[in-house]
Amino acid sequence: MSLQEFRSKINSIMDVIWAGGLTNHTAVIELMIYIIFLRELHKHDQEQKLLDKKYKPVLSGELAIYQWDNILSLNADALFGHLGDAFEKIAEKTTNPTVKMLYNKAHVKLFARPALRTVVHKIEELMADLESEEKTTRSDLFGDLYEYLLSSIASAGTGGQFRTPRHIIKFIVDVIDPKAEESICDPACGTGGFLVAALDHLKQKYTTDDFKKAGKFPMDILTGKQQKFLENQAFTGFDSDPDMIKFGLMNLYFHKLPHATIKRRNSLVDTQGETTKWDIILANPPFAGKIDRAAVAEELQMDTGATEVLFLNYMIRHLTDRGRCGVIVPEGVIFQAARAHKAIREKLVEDAGLWAVVSLPSGVFNPYAGVKTSILFFDKTKKETNDEILFVKIANDGFDLGAQRRPSDKNDLSCAVEILNAWKENQTMPSSCHSGLDPESIATAVKKSKIVESGDYNLSGDRYFESVDYTNVKWPMIKIEDLILTIVPPKKLKKEDIKSDGRYPVIDQSQDNISGWSDDVDAIISVQNPVIVFGDHTCAIKYIENNFIQGADGIKILQTNDKLLPKFLYYYLIVNPIESDGYKRHFGKLKSTKIPLPPLEIQEKIVAELDGYQKIITGAKQITENWKPKIEIDPEWKKVKIGDVSTLMTGGTPRSTIKEYYNGDIKWLVSGDIHRGEIYDCEGRITQLGLDNSNARLLPKNSVLIALNGQGKTRGTIAILRTEAACNQSLVSINPDENKLISEFLLYSLKEKYQEIRNINGENQRGGLNMPIIRSIKISLPSKINQKLIVEKIEAERVLVESAKKLIDIYEQKTKDVIAKLWSE
Repeated sequence: MSLQEFRSKINSIMDVIWAGGLTNHTAVIELMIYIIFLRELHKHDQEQKLLDKKYKPVLSGELAIYQWDNILSLNADALFGHLGDAFEKIAEKTTNPTVKMLYNKAHVKLFARPALRTVVHKIEELMADLESEEKTTRSDLFGDLYEYLLSSIASAGTGGQFRTPRHIIKFIVDVIDPKAEESICDPACGTGGFLVAALDHLKQKYTTDDFKKAGKFPMDILTGKQQKFLENQAFTGFDSDPDMIKFGLMNLYFHKLPHATIKRRNSLVDTQGETTKWDIILANPPFAGKIDRAAVAEELQMDTGATEVLFLNYMIRHLTDRGRCGVIVPEGVIFQAARAHKAIREKLVEDAGLWAVVSLPSGVFNPYAGVKTSILFFDKTKKETNDEILFVKIANDGFDLGAQRRPSDKNDLSCAVEILNAWKENQTMPSSCHSGLDPESIATAVKKSKIVESGDYNLSGDRYFESVDYTNVKWPMIKIEDLILTIVPPKKLKKEDIKSDGRYPVIDQSQDNISGWSDDVDAIISVQNPVIVFGDHTCAIKYIENNFIQGADGIKILQTNDKLLPKFLYYYLIVNPIESDGYKRHFGKLKSTKIPLPPLEIQEKIVAELDGYQKIITGAKQITENWKPKIEIDPEWKKVKIGDVSTLMTGGTPRSTIKEYYNGDIKWLVSGDIHRGEIYDCEGRITQLGLDNSNARLLPKNSVLIALNGQGKTRGTIAILRTEAACNQSLVSINPDENKLISEFLLYSLKEKYQEIRNINGENQRGGLNMPIIRSIKISLPSKINQKLIVEKIEAERVLVESAKKLIDIYEQKTKDVIAKLWSE
């Protein structure tokens, strides 16, 4: 089944559920879990009976009437009652703890009976297809299903729930290499993907070749004692999300691990005094959220609510003395200057036996997030012996880094496994990889003393990778016109022929990389080798590798000669742009510009280095440009007018002709200040006399401000005041009733209504807002506890966005530094 077919079938089932009146995403997932598990339970019973005549099916005796074949035969009215009875009776009568836990308090919430019957039969069709595929290529059927359910209902990423790609899970497990009689834990297990991958690894490791050739993996190399340990003690998983737990239970149950320990538990909160330790921890814990510091288990406290830091502390504490860990972390853990982040890095290096840091490309978690991540490998047996830490930089993971993650023939992972396995055994790198990749091109070893000496224990590989040394080298300075082989003749396309979609991108002199799309084959500019596009008026510079169409605006299409790599020229001109001085033609200025010209092999190294930086910049920009604070509205929340849960104040302007009213100590805000978002200070100042003799007044700290009018997009803009200040009459201060409404929740609620507020009296009107209008605006109001959780989640996401902005600054500066080294004049 193709990915498109798979998604189509899931969408078809959910369309029926939604059309039947069930729209709550949690209820949709639960319904599908309950029905799918009932079907798979029956199939599992049938398979086990064939293998073992003594096996007693779960759906036997008085539960036999709930076998899947009986369910399929019922009409719509009978099915509704029968399915509801099945959920209740199975939970009540079964002695199987997994089945009992899954169906505990289960209900059929889809009341449209024909829709329910359609869902049951569509699930049968889907699962029959997946079942045949699982026997050949799929090893994590339920993980795949949950992944698409999440993405389809737009909840992927909530609380950091990004499903880890299977090839990344396998990479981590292959490096950790679990062995017989080792206990394995995932403290944020989700659907159990890491645990399933570890089991698959053990099956391959401990099954003889004859069985493997037959497609069977009984792990016949293991002793009876080892088999029993594997089935009953080896695997443990915790997760705080009940939906995740249900899928995880199913996943392991049908991978023949019905006795694995899978529990609903918040590993950071519910583990006070917990002393259990494991030999292996594998995890991709939530890293998009913060947690109430007071709720964190005492032994895990690190004076932070950052979950990524706390989970690392949990893992270090809960590894045995021989324990090993492979964990995915956000890039902030690697370099952030916060005290807790520094402290956890010090623990990793000094106490946990950190031996490798693997940097992943920014798009690994697409389509859920472009967040930049790394993998940390630590081994407590190495903490006294390893004096070097290996840094590995994965540029390509076998898929492109776009939203669709299409397969690619570029893959550094196999070479990385070879490098890491050699390093963990004897702290040496292989001389070559089977893939042909040079190990030194993606890996470097750094003395632990060098990491320690800075005091911040920075684990950013790019900080330690040796760049090409251009110091004191005098490259010749050559005019660009002497390096241009041809200027490709343009084929202009009329503006009216540019569309929003099409086969070929349209390129013009605008600052946007792509201006539109077209299918006009007669206008195609065929690109045999990469070319540079130069905006003759704007001086915009673009690098093009594929066929495109020229837009109506004038551009120069440059083909370089064999002495100059076009991408080297591109990066050089990005850092040292040709300055535009109005609507003039600037091609002559470009041609006469001199650039340093290293040999081609040096150009290639520079381009490879800058390509790595650019991937980080691109991934970080995806985060910063696409993130907007979002509140998932529950229809059960009541709607209230702002005036019913807040008091409103506005201000005034002291008379401008009286000098004594101005340049005092009191901060005085005008509409232009509101674009700061969080306001700690402003340029305007008035005196106490000015405040007393005007309508200006002091606004309380943490009040929410909204602009009544102002130029451009100012009207309707929202900010929060973090200091005491007065304001003029263009702003309104909203002061929430602290018993009902949190200021930050109000801030994000109103930010989402920005366009709606502007439209109240027409988008084109400069004024129009007033106090009565603001009072009448309605917002959804959950409980204060839920408000707090929502704000914490948004604030945690904002921290990641700020980290992404910092990454952009860092790597843009690194790019400039590389180019700056080229100058010989």
